[in-house]
Amino acid sequence: MKIKNNRGFTIVELLTSFSLASVVMILLFNILLAIKEDYIQDKTEVELASQIALLANTLNEDAGNCTLSSTTSNTKVYTLKFTPSSTCDVSQKQLSYSESNGISTITYDGEKFVFPDGVSIQSFKLLERNTVTSSDNTYNNSIPYTVLEISFHAEFPISGTSKDETIKVIYKK
Repeated sequence: MKIKNNRGFTIVELLTSFSLASVVMILLFNILLAIKEDYIQDKTEVELASQIALLANTLNEDAGNCTLSSTTSNTKVYTLKFTPSSTCDVSQKQLSYSESNGISTITYDGEKFVFPDGVSIQSFKLLERNTVTSSDNTYNNSIPYTVLEISFHAEFPISGTSKDETIKVIYKK
């Protein structure tokens, strides 16, 4: 007569295998969360850099083609008035910014530049100067000019880091 082996897994073996599987799943879940957080931060940084580059390019086109004749401002709005010329076909453009529900937006001549959540505009100002100070002497010191300076501060709450960016555009007067 043959003896049947009815032996199965003991409760200790089952608990051990479940606990090992749980530890592995927790580690994989933590790795997945870390990858997601990195993705979100990288996406925000790329979006910020893209919007800053687009805004700077748009502002620099006018700065290179137009002469700024005057500026007027109130709280968060600047009106830039240009001297018409063969290279400049505009007489004035409005530059403004707003923050609503944590979203920062800069509008320049009707074009909106929306910045990602967590990006705040630290300063937004026009500085009128008569000389340019530059470490590499790129600018002609005898030409009066106006500097438009926009500073951004980005907070990345997931990683606890922050980043500061500044756009400087020099308009000849």
